[in-house]
Amino acid sequence: VEVGVDDGDILACEEFIYPPECRTPRDYMTFQENKYSIFLEKLLTDAFVSGIKLPRISQLEHFSTYWPRLHTPSQGWVNWSWKASEIERFICAFDDPYSGAQTLWKKQIVHLKSVVADYNEGFFHPFQSGLILRNNKRWLVVSTRHGCIIIQSVVNSEGDNIISNMSPGDRFITPKNKLEGSFERIIYDSNGLK
Repeated sequence: VEVGVDDGDILACEEFIYPPECRTPRDYMTFQENKYSIFLEKLLTDAFVSGIKLPRISQLEHFSTYWPRLHTPSQGWVNWSWKASEIERFICAFDDPYSGAQTLWKKQIVHLKSVVADYNEGFFHPFQSGLILRNNKRWLVVSTRHGCIIIQSVVNSEGDNIISNMSPGDRFITPKNKLEGSFERIIYDSNGLK
């Protein structure tokens, strides 16, 4: 065990590519669990059944990247000045099994999930970003600076999907202080959030 984060030698590794259909954390987790299962079965068979000695492999630091852990209540705020594709990727990153990216609707925090970018509506002025254009009670069409996003889940603090309560002309907004605060690094220790 090393003192550093993700540091030290490893016994085995295998590279793989996630398929394009992976969009949410749950998709990535499901795919990698299958890969890990196959990898671990082979590793354990080689090490314990076949008796193959596993060499220690030095990690190649010049290929490494480090992404600090996120804290959704602090860092999961939607920036409505982004393009539709950027907002879509951001919301997907906080989707299941997590609580969802957050923003305000009528001054209450709501969590957004199940989104897709859409460019059939055209492009909008930045002032229109976050406006609900349509609501068919199953999904919302929301304008962004560059296209729209279609949202299928807007969850309130009680865990209810409240799409049916929203009206065209309502606006999602994230206060500037929330966006600026989201860039602060969150530190975790062995007990969790520090």
